[in-house]
Amino acid sequence: MAIAVPSRQLRFLGGTSGRLDDRHHAAELRDRQLPPTAWSAPTTAVLDISGSQPSSAALREIVLTLGQRVRGKVYGDMKIVIAVEDEAIAEVVRLLGREYDLPLFLARSSRPEDIEQAEPVGDLTRGERETLDELREVGGGATVAALAGAIGIGASAANNRLTNLERKGYVYRLKRARSHGDIYVDPRASVEELVFGAVEATDVPPPRSALLEAGIRSNPYDRSRIDLSGEAAERAAEILRRRGKAK
Repeated sequence: MAIAVPSRQLRFLGGTSGRLDDRHHAAELRDRQLPPTAWSAPTTAVLDISGSQPSSAALREIVLTLGQRVRGKVYGDMKIVIAVEDEAIAEVVRLLGREYDLPLFLARSSRPEDIEQAEPVGDLTRGERETLDELREVGGGATVAALAGAIGIGASAANNRLTNLERKGYVYRLKRARSHGDIYVDPRASVEELVFGAVEATDVPPPRSALLEAGIRSNPYDRSRIDLSGEAAERAAEILRRRGKAK
């Protein structure tokens, strides 16, 4: 059965740096980048407004409308990450997200590593936020059974959390045959993570509690970048050369 793998589209709002004072102009720019039409496949759009200094009215026009459209499925199965470098502007986005319960994500920049760490800004419970984090850490996609096994909770609890996250607009649900189980996907995950990291129910990582009991303190789900230097870097380079991956 074919699965529509989510794609990611990067959009820049405002173009060059400068003030964005007029909300009508902001609305035109927003609709030019993300016209209110449904996309045919799951898509994560990254709207980078770091090059602009929008006024409060312009920012509200952008953020509030986008969040309401995502919630109303105007864009189809699309999720939106807003990339903002200015912390003052980011704080306004958070306030709008909480006040109006907008299913949006907020990132420091449009760099892939920052998109993967983007924070949800809408009204989510602590458990739902933790579930999003866990979904990301097991590879960006998992079935209910796989996620339940990975984090050590019951299948019913995992199903409720994932279903609520999908209903609120924070995850994709990729339909499959009942015998295989649907895959719930974190929209912040890269396509590579999803294709090679989506967890199947028959391949469930051990829960963290079991790892700790076995004396394993490191996080085996951590996919953050590791920077090596000195002797460690030289040894890693030698291993890659032996495997034919480096010259």
